[in-house]
This record gives sequence, structure tokens and C-alpha cells, in this order.
Amino acid sequence: MIEVKKVYNEDFWSWFVDHADRFFETIKSQENISRDFIDVVSIKLNRLRNGFFILTGMYDDDTAELIITADGNVVVIPFIEELVAAAPNIPNWKFTALKPATDREDFEVGFSQASLSADNLFFIHNAHSEYPDLIDIDVVHADITDYTKRLFTQGIFIFLENYIGEMECIDLIDSIDIKAMNKTKGDLIPMSKLSSFLKWRHKELIEKYDQVIHITDADTYTGYESKTKEGETVIASINTKLLNWDHIAAYPWVTVLTLSYDNGSNGMPSNDDYQLLDTFEERVNILMAKSQFCLNIGRETGEDKREILYATKDFRQTVKVMDEVMNLDNSYRITYDVFKDKYWRSLDRFRVKEYRRLQ
Repeated sequence: MIEVKKVYNEDFWSWFVDHADRFFETIKSQENISRDFIDVVSIKLNRLRNGFFILTGMYDDDTAELIITADGNVVVIPFIEELVAAAPNIPNWKFTALKPATDREDFEVGFSQASLSADNLFFIHNAHSEYPDLIDIDVVHADITDYTKRLFTQGIFIFLENYIGEMECIDLIDSIDIKAMNKTKGDLIPMSKLSSFLKWRHKELIEKYDQVIHITDADTYTGYESKTKEGETVIASINTKLLNWDHIAAYPWVTVLTLSYDNGSNGMPSNDDYQLLDTFEERVNILMAKSQFCLNIGRETGEDKREILYATKDFRQTVKVMDEVMNLDNSYRITYDVFKDKYWRSLDRFRVKEYRRLQ
């Protein structure tokens, strides 16, 4: 959960302006940068919102750069973008939302086991006939072993976010696995070709799905029932027409809002809680209607929680709506997750016989 505090973007930038000259001298001198800049600015940013991280350095001889990064956490990206968009024009400073792609051909990331670069990293695109638009890649290095895979995984993700850009990693790739060269199948493609490959596939997706809109007027919801391993009942109401739609990849972002309750029986809510949950869900649906191209997939109730499911074309407005939801008056513990799931495979349980259709 992202903690929201009563500090605003304008407050941060007003404070930064007051210290900008001193900060610039710290960055340019390269002395005590962690103590006198990174630690100080990070504390101030954390008063805005948890989950902001920073990088810094000299952009050129006369300009220091502050990069605010989400470290891949999509639920803070919209707020980073808003913060940087609100930045004033400060002499000798450049502000950047998210790690940009490097323009250096010799860019590398070094760690104890190896140096990672476009010269020694390769990728394989895994094609899936059932999921033709899935961008699933393996990243390969000759020195990866079972023992070193964890370290290589950390280093490779750092490399990718800086090599092709943080937002590009999130937006253009659906799945990444790190593989030893002797455990791969398929053609090894030089890492230098990854960016152009991803842009080409993204262009195809835009042409295929950008104008695809699901019309909700004819949606139908079906009731389902299942049992947990402990024998508790779980019920669901799912938009079955939507779940079986041929173009769900046009809405690749899934949101799961979870409301946890305590007063139920065998995992199900009490009658009073049932009414309160329904009322709260209606309020959320009204808020989610603000999110452009938002589809209501349905809900699932049981195991002491209700999950409300949505799909959207983009995640930014949805994250902002969820931020509002977290501050609504309610009687429940609320969490949410927003993640990319181009073919809604996280919802496959509703497509198989695990659930019994209610008449």
C-alpha cells in the first residue's frame, strides 16, 4: 500500500529551489553526494509518497540531472510523472521521470560476477501460438549458472531499465526470464537489437488494438461457485461475455481491489457485511468510470475477502482512482494491485471447471 501524506508537489519544488545552487555544487564536485543530496532529497520525497527513488549525476558540464524512478513499481509511476511535469525551470538543472534509455553504445553494468553489456548479452523471443501478441523474452549470458542466476537477474534488470528505458521495460515487455546459455532454445539475438524489436512489435500492437473498444451494453454476468481446499465456499460474478472476448489484449492492464473482512462465517461475509461490501463496490465502480476505457470483469467473494476485478487500456488513471479509493471511509482493510496481464491469464480459474456455474 502506498502511503499518502499531506505534502504536495508545489511544496517539494519550492523547497528544492531554495537549495538548488547548493545541490548543484554537490553534484558537480562529486563529493558527499549520498550524504548531502541523495539522502536529503529522498527524505523530502518520501514525505510526498513512498516508493520514489532517485539517481543523479551531471547531464553535461553545466547541468545536473535528477532522475526520479519507481524501480519498476507501476503504482507510483503516474505520481512521479506528475511531480516532474510540475517542476519549475531551475538554472543548471534537468529533471527526468523514470530511467531514460541510454544513448551510449558502450553502456555496461558491472558487478562481482561479470560486466553486462550489449556485447555479451543476448535475447530470445519465445513465440506462443495461443498468445500471439505476448512479448516473452529470455535474456542470456554465457556465464550464468544455477549458482549465479540470482545475481545475474538483479544485474540484468538494472541493465535493461537503463539500456532501453524504465517505461519501455514495463510497457513493451510482458515477461522476462534470465537463462544460462546452455539451457536455451531458439535463436540468440544480439542485445543491441532489442529496442528496435520491441518498437516494431509495439507498432504492430498499436495498429491491431488501438482502435478496439469493448461495448459494455451487452455484457452479461454469470454466477459461479467453488470450494477451497479447506472446503470453504467461494462465489464469483463474472462478466462472461467479456472474459471470452477475442480482443482482450486491447486491455492489457488488470486491477485487483481487495476488501478484507473479519466477521464472516466459513470465509463468507455476514449479511451486514455483504450489504456494506456491495455499497462500497458501487462507489468504487462510480470512481472507476472516470478511468477511460475501463472494463468491469467482475468480483469474487470468499476466504474472508472480496476481490473486484477491472481491465484497462492504460494503468495511469486507474492508479489515481485506486489512490482515491484508499482514502474512502470504509470498514475494511483495503489493498490493490495493478499489473500487466495481456491475456488475463490470472483469471484462467474462471475459464476452467474449477468453478461451477450457478443456475
